[in-house]
Amino acid sequence: MIRLARTSLLIVAFALLTSAATAYAECAWVLWAEVQTTTGDRTTAVSASDTKLTCERSLKEILAQAEVNQSALVRKHTSEVLVPGSITRYTCLPDTVDPRGASR
Repeated sequence: MIRLARTSLLIVAFALLTSAATAYAECAWVLWAEVQTTTGDRTTAVSASDTKLTCERSLKEILAQAEVNQSALVRKHTSEVLVPGSITRYTCLPDTVDPRGASR
């Protein structure tokens, strides 16, 4: 009887862990822009995507467009765009994560 209870408990635990991993993998992704200026900081959502790969493609497109701007310095390794007076840092996060914090 105890062996059956342990087996059942393991099956339930495995099912819960599997469903949580699947839900995380299937969530939407949001491209965020954190803009830092001398007058303050703000974080805004730029776009939403179905997959992390699509979000990262959008990020690469934004960085490529910024490279065309001669007054912008693009730091690809940190996903930052520097223009006179501001720094914008881009990041892809699951839609369950809000980098602005819990208060918003």
